[in-house]
Amino acid sequence: MDKLTKLSLGDWKEKLKKLESEELPKARQRLNDAAPTGDWEENAEYEDAQNQVELLESRIAEIRQMIKKMEKGEKGNSNKR
Repeated sequence: MDKLTKLSLGDWKEKLKKLESEELPKARQRLNDAAPTGDWEENAEYEDAQNQVELLESRIAEIRQMIKKMEKGEKGNSNKR
């Protein structure tokens, strides 16, 4: 089992909070800063920043889904007792 599959629900919520409150805003700021620096079609910095934002948004969505499944699992387990 790898490190990520061992994380608890609380760990995933903390990771989500950090992505949403720190990493995504930094990536969006980087995207905004890179936008006016030239032709977008030839702006590698802009493309890289845009890819980073998209990657973070995708990761956030995945973690939200994982948290939702884990919460359902916890509720299901508590009902069986």
